[in-house]
Amino acid sequence: MVATRPTATSDMTTRSQPATSRPFTVVLCAACRTHGDADVMAALRATVRRCRHGILVSSACMFGPLTCASRPHGPGSMVLFQPCSSDRTPSGPTRWIGPVNDVDDVTELCSWLELGQWDYGILPARLRAERYGVAAAGRN
Repeated sequence: MVATRPTATSDMTTRSQPATSRPFTVVLCAACRTHGDADVMAALRATVRRCRHGILVSSACMFGPLTCASRPHGPGSMVLFQPCSSDRTPSGPTRWIGPVNDVDDVTELCSWLELGQWDYGILPARLRAERYGVAAAGRN
């Protein structure tokens, strides 16, 4: 018997739990691509489909090439999260999440999104990009 490694896509597309109906926008940086980014996009897409008022956007680099190339936290997909109203008006702080590097990271992120409470403090420290100074870099 050959063991297969679970993928974020298989884990996220088979969930049956209800997802939040709170509106939000998630932006995935398409410029920070790594080998697992297809799984990140597929998992986020599946999660957003379960969230009635969720929107997923793929973006060019949100940091700029020099800042992105010198990120202190290394490679991985970066995500920008914005809670909002149903008319897309921001309703809370924008949060940088990442780098998202593996199945565990994607699973944590998608579960956090679907829960709909969006307490930044309950995300694993490795996904709270602001601890790396990313928020300051993103504002420049």
